[in-house]
Amino acid sequence: IINAGGDVIKVTRILASSVKTLVNADRCAVFVADERKKVLVANIEDNMVVKLKYGRGLAGAVAVNRESTLVDNAYEEKNFYPDIDLETSYITQSVMMVPMIVDGVLLAVVQLVNKKSDDAMKTVNFGDDDLMLFKAFTQIAGVTFRNALLYREQQRWAQQNERMAAITAEL
Repeated sequence: IINAGGDVIKVTRILASSVKTLVNADRCAVFVADERKKVLVANIEDNMVVKLKYGRGLAGAVAVNRESTLVDNAYEEKNFYPDIDLETSYITQSVMMVPMIVDGVLLAVVQLVNKKSDDAMKTVNFGDDDLMLFKAFTQIAGVTFRNALLYREQQRWAQQNERMAAITAEL
């Protein structure tokens, strides 16, 4: 993750791939938080952009309460948002989510879906050990993720300043 520099998309992809491998999950989504608008945005593996308001779906609930969650059967969970499954023809069974918080600021909600098993016919749920490992990894990765977000913001300001300088020079 550290070698991804300031590229938020690259950092997000590396984070998702690494944490998926770490806890043997089928899928991972990193919902980037916009604290000002109270919205989460993720590019999920089916090349689909998902936007959720804080409080909507499992990710939105984690954004509001800022607590990790472990769900064994997603469809029995009141906050589960099944529309994504319907659009992608994917079946979510178990879910594990961790808020990525650095210096008190919510940067993202990281979601792992469906723990893999050696036996394809057997459903396996995430456990407390998985959650502990996931939390630790997310906390460490959060600093790099924050730096990538700050770098992106700095790039935007630099571009805006260049445009303003060009306009001023024309005056």
